[in-house]
Amino acid sequence: MWARNRLLIFLLITLTVLLVVFAIFRSINRVQITAFYPGESQHLSSSGQIGVTFNQLMEPTSVEARFSLSPPVEGHFAWEGYTLWFFPSEILDPTQAYQVTLEAGAHSQSGRIMQKTVKWKVKVRPVDILYMIPSKAEEFGGELWRYSIDENRSIQLTDTQDAVIDFAPSPTGDRIAYTQRNTGGGVDLWHIDRDGKNSVLLVNCGADFCSEPAWSTDLAWIAYTREAFSPIKGRYLPARVWKVEAKTGQTTPLYQQ
Repeated sequence: MWARNRLLIFLLITLTVLLVVFAIFRSINRVQITAFYPGESQHLSSSGQIGVTFNQLMEPTSVEARFSLSPPVEGHFAWEGYTLWFFPSEILDPTQAYQVTLEAGAHSQSGRIMQKTVKWKVKVRPVDILYMIPSKAEEFGGELWRYSIDENRSIQLTDTQDAVIDFAPSPTGDRIAYTQRNTGGGVDLWHIDRDGKNSVLLVNCGADFCSEPAWSTDLAWIAYTREAFSPIKGRYLPARVWKVEAKTGQTTPLYQQ
């Protein structure tokens, strides 16, 4: 009798373990959405794009056919690894909240099916104008300003003694990458939020000339050109394209030579 009970307990424990392992395996391998763009605390610019990232490679047509906006918006799709991007072909209405829907049934390249319909809302930021006021001095440079149409006022974003060279807003409009002259004779890469706060030095370029920043669609990277200064030749070498991770500042050449 005791032996039979021990066998029964062993079988129950084994079954429970198998069920837990099976549940974990299903959870790990099922199709899941890991990120939305813009994020929960972000707003979409009136000409910005909407993105959704999955935990695995998806079959593009199955996802695109189940993606929709309400009110309807015309546009086109593009894929970047695990992320689907929707690019509106019309200006979005800042007074309108858009509901994004991804219907159940989309499947991954390995055949796994997305089981649940997912919906989220996207808010559009009022249109502002980002511009640079050039220096009155002979030396090239200026300061960044933003004009708020809603508030009918201009807001100065940088105070660099007219050292800003060029700039590029992020696709969501929340951050601005810009280049600024440094004391070593070169030009560094910075970024700042849209209200002129939290400026961050991304790349200390030393004597090199870094310019022409451009954001990736998922905001993770910023590409820029870098002209290395040669002390021996006394001039800048031909420009190369580099990239920098926006969160960490880790920078590498885009193409290895």
